[in-house]
Amino acid sequence: MFKLFLPLYLTLILYTSLLVGLEDELANIIIPGSVEEDTLGDYSGAIFMVQNLLAMQPEKEWNSSLKQMSSKNIPISLVKSKIILQEYPELSKQERFSDEIEDIVLAKFPSTEYHIKFGPVETIKSLEVAESILFALTSLLCLLAIFIISLRIQRKISHLEKSVIKFGDGDLTIRVTENENTSIGKLNSYFNIMANKIDNLINENKSITNAVAHDLRSPLARIEFELDHIRKGNNDKLLASSIDSISEDINELESLTSEILTQANYEQSAHYIQLIPLSGNALLQKWYEFYRWPIDMMIELNTSLPNSYININEDAIYRVLNNLAGNAVKYANKHVCISTFSCGEHFNIVFEDDGCGIPSSEYENVFTPFFRVDSSRTKKTGGFGIGLSIVSKIVEKHNASIVVKKSELGGAKFILSFSAYQL
Repeated sequence: MFKLFLPLYLTLILYTSLLVGLEDELANIIIPGSVEEDTLGDYSGAIFMVQNLLAMQPEKEWNSSLKQMSSKNIPISLVKSKIILQEYPELSKQERFSDEIEDIVLAKFPSTEYHIKFGPVETIKSLEVAESILFALTSLLCLLAIFIISLRIQRKISHLEKSVIKFGDGDLTIRVTENENTSIGKLNSYFNIMANKIDNLINENKSITNAVAHDLRSPLARIEFELDHIRKGNNDKLLASSIDSISEDINELESLTSEILTQANYEQSAHYIQLIPLSGNALLQKWYEFYRWPIDMMIELNTSLPNSYININEDAIYRVLNNLAGNAVKYANKHVCISTFSCGEHFNIVFEDDGCGIPSSEYENVFTPFFRVDSSRTKKTGGFGIGLSIVSKIVEKHNASIVVKKSELGGAKFILSFSAYQL
């Protein structure tokens, strides 16, 4: 893991090494001319004082006076203007000039043929050493702080890395500690979300595999029984009955295969369905008129809401309505009620029946593939326990929701909720 942060450490060390002594150069790059202006400002008082003192003295005393005003690290002298102008032509347009490379300041001595020269400035060695030590200590403290912080991050990433390896090796129970206040807290959270989804998906696939195996076994066993019956029998009526039974079992296998493929299709995140705006009441009324209702059942339809529009895929929603209606009719005693109501900006469709209902403990499970409240499915009761799972996936593709509750009629109550708007 140290290799991950090695480029950072090398960059910081190189940066601090190059930064020493480059402050002025960096300032000039960022603000051109700033260092020269600052230097001339610092020397303005000294220039004024020297010019006035020399002006009050005869020329023969100028050199001796300048020696007295000079210091070890800042010498002051007079230089012929002709010589200076050859080296610094820009002085012909300005009275003062600062050469940061040579560490000198030049100023015109009015009414004379001289320029006053300050420098070259020599920094005191002990001061240079002190500055270097101070800068080195400051840089070291910064590097130490960065190293400590990065070391903590390294440990946490290393722990996450080990967890990922264990998870990849098959330990699907492995999870990492989540803490939003830490530097990689969200990364841990995303790992746990991913791990939970993968774990749930694998468990769901195992459940589906077991359920499919069970549902395949039943019709295959019946087909095998009927074939054995055909081999032993010689009665034409029994032979015809066995062939019809085998045909029914084959149809059941085809239906199961179709349902599984539909379920898998809607489970794909890349599966796209086109949504168009349609009137909720008009859609429900049209579907209701074409659905084949049993004549011995009391079917009630209530669509008294103002006309709201919802974004849907008509074919997919028809499948949802057909499934919910089929379940309601299958488990109702004699009464099925379909209604609509509004809640905020949502259009809701409700299916209710007066049957035995669904235990509240099973509300969350009814949308799980191959789940059945009554596990003793027979050829007469039909169903694979996959219809409501497909319904939930279609509803999810519509950014809608579906819940199951206890109906006032006594049976189950399914509520579809869509975002709605008025045109």
